[in-house]
Amino acid sequence: QQGVTGMLVDPADLPTLRACFATYLYQSWRQEFAHVDDAVRAFLGDAPGRAAALADEVQVLLAATTDEAELDAWSTAAGADYLPSDDGRTFRGWLEAVAVTARGFHTPAPPSPGLGLPSTGPPHPSGVEEDR
Repeated sequence: QQGVTGMLVDPADLPTLRACFATYLYQSWRQEFAHVDDAVRAFLGDAPGRAAALADEVQVLLAATTDEAELDAWSTAAGADYLPSDDGRTFRGWLEAVAVTARGFHTPAPPSPGLGLPSTGPPHPSGVEEDR
């Protein structure tokens, strides 16, 4: 069923996916990221609590249509400036990969102080290490 915007799924109904596209895949994303997958991982790193929502919203979008032109139009309406065909992918294949990345995303735990680090003893009073 067509939404208010004339699309199968209104971008406003998928706020996490829209945020990823509009803030990380906008027109100049290529200046910040070497590859589109880096942009998606950056979004997940900056919003790790939204990984499950991103994956879920991708599934909602993919369930709404199998038409590549509709996925392209949705992506553009959501603010993305990326054509998966530039990387030999389809929109469906790329979005499926985004969902897999989001589902497998784990925020690295901050390192525990002192674990796995060699003990160097107290610092030298001068602040410069000497050969002992």
